Amino acid sequence: AFAPLDAVRWYTQAIELHARHAQGDGQRGDGREDHARCELLTVLGTAQRQGGLPEHRDTLREAGRIALRLADRDLLINVALSRDAGYDEATEVDPDRLALLDAALDAVGPEDSATRARLLACLAEELDPRDATRRSALAGEAIDIARRTGEDATLLAVAILALNPLVTPDTLDRRLAETSVALGLAERSGDVSSRFQAIYPRAQVVMETGDLDEYDARLTELETIAERTGLPFHQWNVLMFRSSRHLLAGRTTEAEADSNALLDLGTRMGHPLTGAVYGAQFLQRSQQQGRLADIVEFAAQALAENPAIPAFRITLLTIYCELGRYDDCAALFEIGYAAGFSDIPFNVIWLHSVGEYADCAADMGRTDAAPRLYELLLPYAARFVYIACKDYGAVARPLGRLATLLGRYDDAETHLRAALAMHERMQAPYWIARTQLDLAELCLAWQGPTDAATARELIKQAQQAVEQYSYAGLTPQAERLLQRLS
Repeated sequence: AFAPLDAVRWYTQAIELHARHAQGDGQRGDGREDHARCELLTVLGTAQRQGGLPEHRDTLREAGRIALRLADRDLLINVALSRDAGYDEATEVDPDRLALLDAALDAVGPEDSATRARLLACLAEELDPRDATRRSALAGEAIDIARRTGEDATLLAVAILALNPLVTPDTLDRRLAETSVALGLAERSGDVSSRFQAIYPRAQVVMETGDLDEYDARLTELETIAERTGLPFHQWNVLMFRSSRHLLAGRTTEAEADSNALLDLGTRMGHPLTGAVYGAQFLQRSQQQGRLADIVEFAAQALAENPAIPAFRITLLTIYCELGRYDDCAALFEIGYAAGFSDIPFNVIWLHSVGEYADCAADMGRTDAAPRLYELLLPYAARFVYIACKDYGAVARPLGRLATLLGRYDDAETHLRAALAMHERMQAPYWIARTQLDLAELCLAWQGPTDAATARELIKQAQQAVEQYSYAGLTPQAERLLQRLS
């Protein structure tokens, strides 16, 4: 009935009543009281999570400890499966959850079953997001097992859990197919929460193909369902998607309002990804508006506190590069270069991170790094980089810049024209303007008879967008190009 807070009240009373009866019975010591308490804690924790109450983690953690102590198969399974896709995803692994999932999988055994499929999907999502290869493999295995069971309900439940850890750059075709299947199953099930959770990964994957029409239709569906259910997690996801959609369209004020609302709601929920999502959106707005100097020290501090997380290093080197602090940028860039740019987990942020490396290489004139970066990006030339909370435009754009750097001007024009066409089709003013400047850069490098005039016109068009949308972050590049023309 989408009234989880009512459920929390009833389950809390049930636990209190159970405790009084257990005390009155003198704690028989046969395990039945603990068994009943574990069952009650599991449903209470589930209701708390659905109601956006952060205490659900402690509730379910206690239930897990009881299930492990009793080594009860059904309890282990029930507690292990008490999660929603994406709700508790974080960069830090919860060892208690992993122990619970391992024990539940041992209890179920290696044979194909609906329960094993669901547990494997939960395990895939619970693993460290940086362990992308194992996460994706487990997610794919879970879906395959679910399909072999022949049960629609199982396949839907597993797909909802597994589609998030399945996200790697090379799984696009499979995700397009699996999200289509999941949407059909959710529609037939009539369960609106399942439909919401099936639409979420579908919206993400169609944006990666540049299909903005379907994305907008899916976002409208998500908004309708979230309004109907009133569930905080649904509302939080809508705010995330809608903020990034506003930013893509150049509606910075609306994007900031939704992002601030996301921060407020996520803080009250204790959603572990709130800080990362809000920070990513804040960074993108700051980059577009030319305000990176205001946050460079915060980015440096974040990297100092989290040196093992490549995303923080990529963020800081990008800021340094945008600010023209090339010596500082080069010191961080060298870490990736020395590793052949294998320092980035092959997960949802990989394309974005390699694209950032490519832009920095182009700005610093790193012809030594360009061939490897070009090789890494080329298989995804037709892709639009999107990670739910932010975007990075067409992969073809940084490919074009790398080709320009390498003097492969025909390839550069092909890539950049493809990027511009995608950005224009998606009505993305920031990326249109940025690609126009990259094309002007190509013209100046190529130095054909009409290239100077073409470059000047492209810069003029980009400057109009800078003025209209307050994209001050593009002004330094435009000014550098104009100086080369004078």
